[in-house]
Amino acid sequence: MLVHCSLIENMDIRYDDEHCLVIIENRILRFSPTEYKLIHLLLLHGIVTEAVLLEGLSLQHTDNTASKHISKYMNRVRSKIKAYGLRVNRVHDYGYILLPSHSQEGSS
Repeated sequence: MLVHCSLIENMDIRYDDEHCLVIIENRILRFSPTEYKLIHLLLLHGIVTEAVLLEGLSLQHTDNTASKHISKYMNRVRSKIKAYGLRVNRVHDYGYILLPSHSQEGSS
């Protein structure tokens, strides 16, 4: 079932948990189950702590391996959504945030 995401204004973003896909402006993006868990959390919350991501992937935060695992899959998500007007930024010592590519937030 398609669910509409209202976090990103002026963009038609919908997602389907059953098929691990995201539809941005009527263009379909398919994700692996791990990638989809990450993008799904970002679509739900916008900004997500690393602890929530670890829990979502059923990983233990006992060493750098879990963080590297998240980073690897987040890079895959980034590469897939880049052409569709979205980006994922790392928030130092916190987690990740989903933003439109044209956003200038955080610049000083």
